[in-house]
Amino acid sequence: MNLKNCFNKIYLSALVASLSILSAVYSDDYQLGSYGCEEPSFCNEWDCTSLWSQGRFHASGDLLYWTARQQGLDVFMGTGVSTVDGDGSSVTTTSTKSLNSDWRPGFRVGLGYQLCSKWDVSAAWTHYNGHAQCHGSGPSDVPPLSTSGKWKLDYNLLDVVLTSPNYCSNSCFTYHYLAGLRAASVDQKLNTTLALETILTDVTTDITELSSHIHFKGIGPEFGLGGAWHVINGFSLYGDVKTSFLFGRCKEKTTILSITTTAPITSDVTLSTPHTCQVVVDLGAGVCWDHHLCFGNYETDLHLKLGWEHAQWFNFNLPAFSIFSQNADFTTDGVTFSAGLDF
Repeated sequence: MNLKNCFNKIYLSALVASLSILSAVYSDDYQLGSYGCEEPSFCNEWDCTSLWSQGRFHASGDLLYWTARQQGLDVFMGTGVSTVDGDGSSVTTTSTKSLNSDWRPGFRVGLGYQLCSKWDVSAAWTHYNGHAQCHGSGPSDVPPLSTSGKWKLDYNLLDVVLTSPNYCSNSCFTYHYLAGLRAASVDQKLNTTLALETILTDVTTDITELSSHIHFKGIGPEFGLGGAWHVINGFSLYGDVKTSFLFGRCKEKTTILSITTTAPITSDVTLSTPHTCQVVVDLGAGVCWDHHLCFGNYETDLHLKLGWEHAQWFNFNLPAFSIFSQNADFTTDGVTFSAGLDF
């Protein structure tokens, strides 16, 4: 991704975030009680003797059930020749097959500290392993091809963010914004095997094995905006959006092993980009339940969330990579269940 496109996306994302914050700030002019909702407790006035006197820690654990998809993961299945009616000309077609992504579990753990002023500093680590595969055969009018492909993903994110207090635009709706730093490590491995058989002997004469490895490491700023509509008895509907700009390197290594009737041939191709800007947009929405617990003199707050998350990595892979498409986006989608405690 060139720097011009990167800065254009940064500008557009900042513009959208600014308009969203302004619309939330000026909505309903803080008219409490106009919708029949109870005022959330965090909208009360702060009562602090000092900045650190009444702060508290909080921890959370998330169970993820996601699927990851990489555009351009079409495996070559062979070519076929068809005859066009009328003029007798022939047209060559290429057969491909997409890898089927599996749904797999992952996790996220977080720890933070909330000041008495309600500003919050937190860190969260997200880990997920993805998998996709396919197998099949090529067109029947050429020497038959059997192809298999496997894709593995090792996905790790570390987010350190500063979150604002929850501001109340009315008695039902609250919003907050955040800014921080994100570090990412995304490791992809693709292995494909293509076998060519002769029509006369049905004996496999050529086998090509392709092993590709792409590893991205990056770090950069992230910005976000979140909101919640408080319904009743601690239940609320929430939504959030984040944009991060990761600056780092993407390394690719491809090994091609060709086994023929004569002798195996191995070739290695290594590519790397010294500087790259990766734009990532994260969206989330769901339902949340907050409950205050008392155990004698000890009090805590329980937070439960069930929602859907989507992450979009734009133009993730190297343009020179031979298997992936030139403008291939990478996405993660799935259900997230979160449990958190304040202490």
